[in-house]
Amino acid sequence: MAAEFTGLDMNDPKYLSDLRKYGSGDPTQDDLQSLEAELYEGPDRAMAVVMGSLVERSLGKLLRNHMREDEAEELFKPSGVLGDFSSKIEMSYALKLVGRVTRHDLNIIRLLRNQFAHSRRPIQFTTDVVKRCCNELSYPDMPSVFIPFDYLNKVTEARLAEASDKTHPRTRFMVTCNEIAQRIYFIRSGDISDKRNDLP
Repeated sequence: MAAEFTGLDMNDPKYLSDLRKYGSGDPTQDDLQSLEAELYEGPDRAMAVVMGSLVERSLGKLLRNHMREDEAEELFKPSGVLGDFSSKIEMSYALKLVGRVTRHDLNIIRLLRNQFAHSRRPIQFTTDVVKRCCNELSYPDMPSVFIPFDYLNKVTEARLAEASDKTHPRTRFMVTCNEIAQRIYFIRSGDISDKRNDLP
């Protein structure tokens, strides 16, 4: 008979703790290539939820870089003080790890991710309220920010015009998520000399 599932981490049966561990693990290079192909061609809900989650995870790793390793784990549990995206954004801003522009765009990413994940109404990047939010993202309009070559190289012919258009809401969302996650990666790697890696 299977162990009783209580919903609490400490009482999880092995199959659930293994699932949590798998889902929270860092992707391999092969995983990233498969994930990119899935995202670039998948439905809008999938892109919004997964890209938003990748940005949240990157932000969590940035915060962990500035904490004691032995103390951080409890803070990032779902019930911890940094267990949700909003808390991670505000703490990153309070610690001066991100600036106003990045905080603004992170909050739009967070809200869009949540709406795509939980909306019981049809929702796409071209839905008017979503489009208006994507138009408010700042990163795509920065002079040093470009549409990633991999994105353009992996989308199908049918989606190429949309993917090449920085004014398209799906492209604006993807570019913002990609740019913030990339900059966090370079900062975490110690490359802070290049101003292109700033999180303004």
